[in-house]
Amino acid sequence: MGPGRRPTAYLHIGPHKTGSTSIQHFCRTNYERLVELGLYFPLLIGEHGRPARNHQDLGTRPEIRRNGDLKPGAMLWSEIDDIACKAGMDVLLSSEMFCNSFTVREMFPRILTFFEKRGYRVVVIAYVRDQPAWLNSKYVQSQKRMSRLISFEAFCAEAAESGGADPERYLRRFVDEPRCELQVVSFEQAAKAGLERDFIRRCGISDDATLEDVQLRNPNAGAKSVYAAQEIMRRAGPKLMSLNGFGPVYADFKQRCQRLGYDRTPYVALDQTAYERIRSQYAPTNERFARARFGRSWAELYPPRTYARSMFEPAKASKPELDELEDLIMTAVDRLALLADAKKAKRLRKAALAD
Repeated sequence: MGPGRRPTAYLHIGPHKTGSTSIQHFCRTNYERLVELGLYFPLLIGEHGRPARNHQDLGTRPEIRRNGDLKPGAMLWSEIDDIACKAGMDVLLSSEMFCNSFTVREMFPRILTFFEKRGYRVVVIAYVRDQPAWLNSKYVQSQKRMSRLISFEAFCAEAAESGGADPERYLRRFVDEPRCELQVVSFEQAAKAGLERDFIRRCGISDDATLEDVQLRNPNAGAKSVYAAQEIMRRAGPKLMSLNGFGPVYADFKQRCQRLGYDRTPYVALDQTAYERIRSQYAPTNERFARARFGRSWAELYPPRTYARSMFEPAKASKPELDELEDLIMTAVDRLALLADAKKAKRLRKAALAD
């Protein structure tokens, strides 16, 4: 930060599937160097005493009063308060959850007041993507993580209704907020320029800074991985993620998929008809948004593309392939069944005690 310049708080809000995991890993990897360059990226401790992957708890933990002061006993925000009050460094907070949590909670105005009171300007950095590819990526993630079994068509319909893929709607809270500067970035354009380097440049770090590059941390799942995850959801039932002990089961499933090479062929739910339908659906608001924020047409930012659906087809697979998949699927299903039984038994014990 140059002498006499007002310090800046950069709030990177994602949203999901716009490279946030890679950006956060890059910042953690270069933590010490970024501090030397005047940019502070807090290394928070999350659940079970492990380092937090991102800063999502800062957007939900009620540690800030309406007047910007910290509440007694504040833990997460006290570290940032020390940096802001003593060092006056630029601060970078990053979580793809901010895009949602800042719009439905009262934390965002309190965070703005917190930084204003300490002499900071606030810059919100948000990414936009072309909806067909973005919805495909989000859908793949939801299926591979076993969030819930849903068709791609229904997933897209829900996104259209909620506005979660329309930048005019999901960024409205930040556009309308006069106390922050909103910096909107085309994900595809940034990725071409080098996503992490492009991002950190927007946080005031010069291009010639010596920083360690990192590999992509969160690639899309493959066709076989998604097929297996969907089969597990079909057989094991809904709300698997709520089961106590789901995490280790999923981690083992994910590792086995990687060892078996199931992610080599990406899963693509889009075909050309679906691509063109989604582009057409969002075209009016996309064009208006692109002209207002970039001074260009949406088609200039995101030229038309061609897509072909890529899914695993059991009817075309060999018996060894199917046997291998069945073993993977049933291993997870059996383990999840034990977790579900334990959950049911706990509920029955609780009900018996209540009687």
